[in-house]
Amino acid sequence: MPSWLTPDETRGEQLVLATTESEADITHLRTAAELRRMPAIALPRRIIVMPHLPQLGSGKVDYPALRRAIEEESMAPREHPATALEDRRSG
Repeated sequence: MPSWLTPDETRGEQLVLATTESEADITHLRTAAELRRMPAIALPRRIIVMPHLPQLGSGKVDYPALRRAIEEESMAPREHPATALEDRRSG
């Protein structure tokens, strides 16, 4: 599951996790991180569930395409959910 830094209005940057796991939940990540005594800054602030991650011909993740998809989603109006991406906010 790749993660990416995107702009955040209040903190400068935020960590975003892109995944195909429809059950991905920030609560589970927080619990696992607390058990391992990881700092909160190591956790993504958002989880974006995608139907599939963009891939190169070799089958590896196409990181430039993934970054564009995350940036496009981040700039989209929040009133209307994205059709290709499901945004799970940390609240």
